[in-house]
Amino acid sequence: MNRLYAFFIVCAILFWGVFAYRLLDKMPDRRKNGSTETQVALPSMDDLSRWITPQKAPPQGLRDPFRLPASYRPSAPHTSAKAIVAEEQPAKPQVPKPAVTLDAILPGDKPVVILRYKGQSAVMCVGQEQWGVTVTQITAQAVTLSYVGGTFVLTR
Repeated sequence: MNRLYAFFIVCAILFWGVFAYRLLDKMPDRRKNGSTETQVALPSMDDLSRWITPQKAPPQGLRDPFRLPASYRPSAPHTSAKAIVAEEQPAKPQVPKPAVTLDAILPGDKPVVILRYKGQSAVMCVGQEQWGVTVTQITAQAVTLSYVGGTFVLTR
C-alpha cells in the first residue's frame, strides 16, 4: 500500500515538473532578444486643457431636490380683524360628593367611625383623611365629612 502512495506522489511531481518546464519553454527569453523598453509619451498642457472642461451651471428648468413641493407648503387661513373681548371665566366645576357610606359609629372617649367606599372599608377618627374625605366631627348619631367641594353629613 505504501508503494502505491509513493508511486502516485512521484507521478504527481513528474507531471507538475513537465508542466512547469513546458510553460517556461514557451516564454520569450530576454537574454536572447535583448531587453526593450517601451516609451510612454507624457501628455502636454494642451492635451490636459482639452480633456478638462469647466462645469456648466445647470439650466433653470431643473428642480431643486431639496426644496419642498408647493403642495406641502402650509397655507395661512384667512383671518379677519376682530375686537378682542375679555372672555368670562367659567365657574369652577363643582366636585361631586364622594360615594362614601357609613357602616358604624363607635362612640366613647375617642369616637371612631367605619366608612365604606367602593368595596373598601376604613376605621377613621376625627382629623383623618382617606379617599379625598376628611372626618371633621363625630356624634352618636351622625358624622360630618369634608371634601374639596364642601361638607356633608352621614347619619345612621
